[in-house]
Amino acid sequence: MELKNKFIVKSLIGFAAGMLISVIISFASGYDGSERARFLLYTIGGGIYGAIAMGGSIAYDIESWSILRATLTHYLTTLVAFVIASLSMDWFPMDVMLYVWLAMTVIYAIIWLSCYFSWRRSIRRLNVELNAIKQSDSTEYTSKSTE
Repeated sequence: MELKNKFIVKSLIGFAAGMLISVIISFASGYDGSERARFLLYTIGGGIYGAIAMGGSIAYDIESWSILRATLTHYLTTLVAFVIASLSMDWFPMDVMLYVWLAMTVIYAIIWLSCYFSWRRSIRRLNVELNAIKQSDSTEYTSKSTE
């Protein structure tokens, strides 16, 4: 699938996930059905943020970029989108924004590190399997050439 199509698919999935998370948070925090316009704004805002965050993960699919460049691009994209969404929709008071930014950074780092170590483990396993295939091929080749 080409990059543009991946971006569209990921953004749509992110939009749906963002809206769902927004609805869950709204009801978990005691939304009682009043202020429907605000509820709708929050839900759409959550969807837009989800689309940006998930669509922005396309940075990891650009093969010419290093993992550092892709990570910084995705992190900064999600951070800027989060700050804009948060301020425009009054998600958090200004006096707690620094703590929210720190929490977001820590959560991002935890998720990134867990993915990184998972990828690393998968790559090591693939390399072991590849070496086993190479060795079996070279053993097979050697036994055929001595016959």
